[in-house]
Amino acid sequence: MVFMGTRGQLTNMIELGVSVVLGIMYIFGVAFITFGNGSGVGIGNIYFSTWAGFVVSLMLASASFKEFTANKAATQEAQANAAPAPTKADIEGGGEDSEKSEKPEAPTEGVEAKE
Repeated sequence: MVFMGTRGQLTNMIELGVSVVLGIMYIFGVAFITFGNGSGVGIGNIYFSTWAGFVVSLMLASASFKEFTANKAATQEAQANAAPAPTKADIEGGGEDSEKSEKPEAPTEGVEAKE
């Protein structure tokens, strides 16, 4: 899949989902590898790399969440500031303003119309 320089809402959502799944997998990994009778119980490369991967995955999830919420807020603000979509009457040349200008107003009661 090619992303052309701009990151859309869907891309941010996918990144957030993948980073959360990765974080959950690291929680189980840390629990099984570094506690109890796991292979990384002794202080060594497996122990430190497991914990480092867990911390990095949490940082990735945090950054993805911040980017997702910022993009969502910017999208909502842009939609709120956008001009309303034209109605069918506006497109056809009609509309409330044009109807009022074409029809003369009827005289009110008690006032005689001048010819």
